Amino acid sequence: MNPQSLPRSRKKIKWTPYIFLAAPIAVYLVFMIFPAVYSMVISLFYWDGLTNERHFVGLDNYVALFQSDPIFRTAVKNNVIWAVLSEILPICLGLALAVLLNSKRRGFAFFRSCIFFPSVLSISTIGLIWRWMYDPNFGLINAMLKTVSGGAVSLNWQDPPEHTIFFLIIAGSWAYSGLCMILFMAGIKSIPESTLEAARLDGATGWQRLIYVILPQMKNTINIVLTFTLINSFKVFDLIYVMTAGGPARMTNVMATWSYYTIFRYNEYGTGSAMCIVLSLILVAGSLFINKVVRMEKN
Repeated sequence: MNPQSLPRSRKKIKWTPYIFLAAPIAVYLVFMIFPAVYSMVISLFYWDGLTNERHFVGLDNYVALFQSDPIFRTAVKNNVIWAVLSEILPICLGLALAVLLNSKRRGFAFFRSCIFFPSVLSISTIGLIWRWMYDPNFGLINAMLKTVSGGAVSLNWQDPPEHTIFFLIIAGSWAYSGLCMILFMAGIKSIPESTLEAARLDGATGWQRLIYVILPQMKNTINIVLTFTLINSFKVFDLIYVMTAGGPARMTNVMATWSYYTIFRYNEYGTGSAMCIVLSLILVAGSLFINKVVRMEKN
């Protein structure tokens, strides 16, 4: 090898990783970091988005959200309800299905595929399916209730309006339970079979194996599932937009939908951007809290 060419070849090898990373980093900066920083800046101004006139108001947009916007308070309440129930319904259902279907018995693969199938559908499609199922006149649920009760029982899922959010949460839980099941099954598969067999030989029941053997060794999986469901519960938008568009009486709005309407329908870009920043801070705080709790459990 020519000694004079050695430094040049080393220099090429040194810069090669950065060359390959340049394109994805540029895309991330343009489509993720720049919009986030720009939203933070816009949240400090009053701007209608139609003119170049922007009036600096500081933190007034944030103060107005909590003091003079009752719909925003309803949206925050709905997000909290959605987050709590999303941490219970799909996770508990997914864990139960993972334990029950974690077997090579004939037919279990078919059931696993059926349960996981909603997870590959778009949320908009799921919203259309459940809006039809809830339809008071032609929906599947009301048709079954009328058949069973002889026409005496029917369901109006938008009356009263404040209870409609729970019907939306059921639809969202149906969409994510299959994915939670797959993640929990992957965590169970990572546990050595010898450990489970030793617990069986020691006389541990199925419930005891779950509580004292399986769950303690699935802390990383639980952390992933909790963080995933928390983020999705606060990012929910398309399901509500398709099923209710925030109605009836604006009682099913969450922060994502209300910020969308504030920006694009009412042209209040500063206030809508402030909602997005508040939502981002809640997500970061929630993710850090879950990670800290799981880390404490590990220690």
